[in-house]
Amino acid sequence: MECIQNKKNDQAEDQPAPERPKEELKLPSAAQQVKNFAGSLLNHALTGFGKADEQTFNDRLNVCVDCEFYIADIGRCSQCGCPCATKASWKSSKCPVGKW
Repeated sequence: MECIQNKKNDQAEDQPAPERPKEELKLPSAAQQVKNFAGSLLNHALTGFGKADEQTFNDRLNVCVDCEFYIADIGRCSQCGCPCATKASWKSSKCPVGKW
């Protein structure tokens, strides 16, 4: 699966991304991130470690990259703290704010 994050970063040179104040884009606490990721990982395991097909992965990651909660410099979601590319690739995953 091709990483959309790098594509988006290349395209950003043509169209600057809207600036967001850094204080708005904080990750949840370390404990909350562990809880969130562990829940996603458990669900992933219980559903047989299924991978999203390439189109679904690309669609999800595009939504993440364009989302107001995406922290571009680390590729993570500020709502759940998960790495977006990893979470988008798991068939069982869901967006923490219901965008996919």
